[in-house]
Amino acid sequence: MNSSFISIGVTVIAGFLGTGKTTLINHLLTHADGRRLAIMVNDFGALNIDRELISEEEEGLISLSNGCVCCNLQGELASSIEGLLLSRGEQLDHVLIECSGVSDPARVVSVLGYPSLRRRCHLDAVMTLIDLSRSLESTQGELRALLQSQIASADWLVLNKADQALPGIHAELKENWLLPNARVIETEQARLPPELVFWRSDAPVSLEPSANDTIHDHTGIAELGLSSHSFEHQGAMNGAELSTLLQRLPGAILRIKGVVQLEDGRQLELQRAAGQLETRPFPHRDTPGTRLVFIGQTADCDWPALDRDLQALAR
Repeated sequence: MNSSFISIGVTVIAGFLGTGKTTLINHLLTHADGRRLAIMVNDFGALNIDRELISEEEEGLISLSNGCVCCNLQGELASSIEGLLLSRGEQLDHVLIECSGVSDPARVVSVLGYPSLRRRCHLDAVMTLIDLSRSLESTQGELRALLQSQIASADWLVLNKADQALPGIHAELKENWLLPNARVIETEQARLPPELVFWRSDAPVSLEPSANDTIHDHTGIAELGLSSHSFEHQGAMNGAELSTLLQRLPGAILRIKGVVQLEDGRQLELQRAAGQLETRPFPHRDTPGTRLVFIGQTADCDWPALDRDLQALAR
């Protein structure tokens, strides 16, 4: 497969100062499991990559021992991203962009929509971290507006430092900050399950810890009340009917990604990211067909019923 036709997924990591963005990035790097990642940050001093991960440093670029790279955001955001993709795009599986603690992730989302970038990459999700050990109520003026925008832009809200949570902080967030249908996940030390960030449509989501994980430094999605479900069909699907079905799925189904075989022979990559259902052309695989992967809240997801609905659209 010619990798020049593959659109690279981008995850934007946002959150105010001290919420745990650097800790999250180091956690994801440690659990990359062979994935080739690029980390784009505002400056290396703020990122503070774990020293044992660094194999080589040069101006504007850090090479990491697990095959990943970290680069500084220099100049205009669009040109920085485009430069990375042009120089190393064929060597990458995923891009993480860490926003400054006092920047609005909506700007990054807007830039990723530029025509020059849409051919090479796509927004996979915006993840905004919130520190449960601190109240946001004293925040006023422009800073309060910034925090509101960081939260409103999020596909996932990562409520970090759950082990240090202030009494009443959940009620405070729900009443004054969070949107009614916000997708929320709680973490300690930003140990977000990597499968929520790095998951492919051509492979199942594993609920088991990887070889590099231990129960002490990694939380799986099962422990968070989440489960994954896969649907496979060797034939084609009715694209219009499938789109309607997926648009109407309950909010308990948090993530959708897959490859769909259409009746006219085309294959499309499909995902729900940043609250929107998106499709893009996908290079033909050796084995045609449809494969969809879902992640949802276990208690509220009726996977057998979803299978029945999907089978009704199969051709």
